[in-house]
Amino acid sequence: MKRSCGLLAALLLWAGMACSEDLTEIPVAESPTVAIRVVIEAGSADDPVGLEGLCLLTMRATADGGTPALTRNEVIERLDPMAADVELWVDRETTVFSGRCRREDLAEYFPIFWDRTFRPRFDPVDVERLREAALSDLENDLRGSDDERLGKEALQAFLFERTRWEHPPTGTESGLKAMSVEDLRAFHRKMVMRPRVHVGIAGGYDGEFAERLRAAIAAIPLDPAPADEGRLDPAPIRGLELRLVEKPARATAISIGFPHDVRRGDPDYWPLTLAVTAFGEHRTFLGRLQREMRSTRGLNYGNYAYLEHFTQDGWFRYPRLNLWRQVPYFSIWIRPVQPANGLFALRQAIWELRHLIDEGLTQQEFETTRDHLRNVSLLWKQTLMRRLAIAMEDAHLGRGDMIEELAESLDGMTLADANAALERRVTGENLKAVLVCAEADSIRELVSAGTATPIVYSGGDAPEAVKAKDARIAAMPLAATRVETLQAKEIFR
Repeated sequence: MKRSCGLLAALLLWAGMACSEDLTEIPVAESPTVAIRVVIEAGSADDPVGLEGLCLLTMRATADGGTPALTRNEVIERLDPMAADVELWVDRETTVFSGRCRREDLAEYFPIFWDRTFRPRFDPVDVERLREAALSDLENDLRGSDDERLGKEALQAFLFERTRWEHPPTGTESGLKAMSVEDLRAFHRKMVMRPRVHVGIAGGYDGEFAERLRAAIAAIPLDPAPADEGRLDPAPIRGLELRLVEKPARATAISIGFPHDVRRGDPDYWPLTLAVTAFGEHRTFLGRLQREMRSTRGLNYGNYAYLEHFTQDGWFRYPRLNLWRQVPYFSIWIRPVQPANGLFALRQAIWELRHLIDEGLTQQEFETTRDHLRNVSLLWKQTLMRRLAIAMEDAHLGRGDMIEELAESLDGMTLADANAALERRVTGENLKAVLVCAEADSIRELVSAGTATPIVYSGGDAPEAVKAKDARIAAMPLAATRVETLQAKEIFR
């Protein structure tokens, strides 16, 4: 996707930023550090059939390997005194390399960062080490111990089944085992080309370095005929479709969602952002889901909702940026609950979603969330790297500053706007849900029979008003149109 930089370039320049076709700049003369970011429009959706995981392994061997002049160990010896490295994130459609160094180290750091990213060594020893790490992540972590992550990846696979977006960036067992070092080299040559490459720099660099960077970008090979990779077209969801991922789990992890077409620039985007924030903001008690499921009932640790794909950015509560998706999806993340409460928790999440759509936010929820977004959005740029990532996001979309755009939208937004957007664009009926659970056959039988599943409180009792609502939730018909079981040990094999 090409970035539109006409009016946007003028706005960024006025704000101390600059945007060209391939480069976003934020010069900060007083900054003691420099942040560099490279976004490549290549992800796991570009993995060839039979080589699922090729993008991840290629990019890991790039970011955690050597250069033509330096082995991996020599790279580490150079970077350690600078307290610098090359960080990597691979998603379905983008790969993000990032690095940060002191301004006085930039001349030494930049060639290593650039060569690692664009001229990787692909030492067979490094590739084998990283292949084993990827297989361990898939077999021991994703399928073995991280039920929450497994549920979220299984939901994406369910939402985008039978498409190139189905498998996770980690890939599949067979794919990881089948690829060769030459496969990695060929993938890198094919994908790391302009116009797929977008570069950003921020901090205390000078004009001479900026010219050096522009020359390095100009030297990246240009794809003479970019392939048309086709549009993602997920199958429509009809009613509640349920996938049970069975394993010896001590708790039940739940993920629910549906694809949609609401992107930034759509009039409903910011009203829906407010509504979904009020419903289930990540890792806070602001959201209705968290208040009803954890605070009132003590079902679990956390219950959150997201308008778009969400991956937490390190220790921040905010999302990683530049993980561009052709088709966004709404999701609800119900952190593990006791097995006896698995179906009650599923029912309650759907119940709360349907009531949100049907009855809307209250005036108090709207005002509280609007004030919260005005304040918390100021923290989205709290580091130089996040400022740069947001500027690259804005440039990619051809739009002005995200935070200013949100503030302007909030100033004119009403409760009616948020509730109307919910009613127009969110569904509580056509949903896919994944439960990572033990005893899938018993759950299937309960769902198929329409059996009520009352909540089991671990201690004490609930107020009468809560118990009355619990009874309605427990008896709410799930009416699943599809229920299937997968064995966790076989998924992504």
